[in-house]
Amino acid sequence: MSLRLMMPTMWPASSTGTFFRWFSDRTRHTSVRFACTLTQMGLAAPISLARICMTFASFSTVLAVFENIMAVCIDTFGWSRKKATVINGLLLLVLSLPCVFGYNLWANVRLIGGRDILDTEDFLVSSLLLPIGSLVYLLFCVSKRGWGFDKYLAECNKGTGIKMSPKFKVYFRYILPILIIIILVVGLVPLFR
Repeated sequence: MSLRLMMPTMWPASSTGTFFRWFSDRTRHTSVRFACTLTQMGLAAPISLARICMTFASFSTVLAVFENIMAVCIDTFGWSRKKATVINGLLLLVLSLPCVFGYNLWANVRLIGGRDILDTEDFLVSSLLLPIGSLVYLLFCVSKRGWGFDKYLAECNKGTGIKMSPKFKVYFRYILPILIIIILVVGLVPLFR
């Protein structure tokens, strides 16, 4: 097994004790040839810089998302920041394992509709959680059992800037839920093929 770093000119030949395998051994030679080609073309440094920038961008996104999870745990459960950090860090580590093992140790695992682990996670988030979550949020904002459209409109029109028209009430209450349900159904159609 071998572990390659993100920098194209820094591929270690092997790493003992590593049970994560990022690339199969079959692609190893191709990766090394690609890195050598980039170095000869003088493109290794700009691509490495781009990868470093993308790494920092991903870290900042993860920190922003993780901070929301931390705030919910601190406010809801009354935990200290240290306790919330430890518990959520452990949960993040454990819940990320299917994603880590998806293309190596668990590569042959097939779940929903014959999909592998990462495709199943993508299906659950993209085809189920996002449409259902947006529908629940929309219905909360426009229904009388929830917040109600008038209160939602008043909140939207606070402050300066473009104001939202009350004419959107029909669109939000009747048309938009139908569009979201269509998106949900279209996302579920491949499941039944």
